Amino acid sequence: NTGGKNKKSLERQLEEAERKKERIASLKAGDAADQEKAKKMEWGDTLKEASGEKLNNNTTIIKKAIKRKIKKKAKSAKAWKSRMQQTEAKMQERQKIRGHNLDKRKLGG
Repeated sequence: NTGGKNKKSLERQLEEAERKKERIASLKAGDAADQEKAKKMEWGDTLKEASGEKLNNNTTIIKKAIKRKIKKKAKSAKAWKSRMQQTEAKMQERQKIRGHNLDKRKLGG
């Protein structure tokens, strides 16, 4: 159970991770107080990870997950298209048989 939290989309997770990375980089480039803030942020993440909390702050992993999601969606769409074509072909075939049967009936046999 997620504890009532809404699961963030991968795109949003990526955006937040990149924003946090940039913020830490800008703090590290600043004065001593900013560098201390950056250090605290990094240590905070490290402690959360050590306590078993799942952190999605690795941009490469998130990007790979997004690519996987897109591939899965494309594969699913392709399968659905194939299925719809098969259904359409079956319907055409049945209609053809029905037409043939009706023609036979008209001829009286």
